[in-house]
Amino acid sequence: MRVVLFGPPASGKGSQAYLLKDALGVPHLSTGDLLRRVAQEDSVWGEKVRAVPVGHFASDDLIVALLQAELEKPEYNNGVLLDGFPRTQAQAQTMHDMGLNMDVAIHFCVDEEVLTQRLVNRRVHPQSGRIYNLLTRPPQQEEVDDVTGDPLVHRDDDRLEVVQQRFEDYRNKTLPAVEWFRRSGIRWIDVDGMQDSEVVFNTIINQLKPTLRAKNAL
Repeated sequence: MRVVLFGPPASGKGSQAYLLKDALGVPHLSTGDLLRRVAQEDSVWGEKVRAVPVGHFASDDLIVALLQAELEKPEYNNGVLLDGFPRTQAQAQTMHDMGLNMDVAIHFCVDEEVLTQRLVNRRVHPQSGRIYNLLTRPPQQEEVDDVTGDPLVHRDDDRLEVVQQRFEDYRNKTLPAVEWFRRSGIRWIDVDGMQDSEVVFNTIINQLKPTLRAKNAL
């Protein structure tokens, strides 16, 4: 199953993808994580990614090239949870032209003020992708991952001034892509991202059941 996740920064996409990848048996592909990984490489692509200003989107050409290369890997043969692409209407059109057809789009609806608090208080365990929030889901020990004991990271793009720029980019660039997808006829699921994470997860699974049954019947 191929699922694309839409929503503003900190709307819950990453947390739900972490749960959904096991429930659906498909990998989670976050373009943000992909860019951060490539940025660590000593390569031409790494140089290009490092040149992108913090808090801004990578160019369409760059992200499409990286995504195409990543999706050629065999682990994506049975599907993907795509998070962070498309982020512009041009990317949505390119996605269509690539033949990268999705089965379902999940749209997380949340309040921007709440999102700001989620972001500036978010901490991440880079190796596993586990996400914490110092206000709503703090680690058992301050700034330390519950499972491994590794230090948690406060990412540069989760700082207040960067968050404000990310919201502006989302409104100006990504919302047109969301509307493009909504009009495309894809199976669409709107989810109230303000609810508890478990409630959101169960809502998504229940709404995915018809598509899962249809896919399994093929």
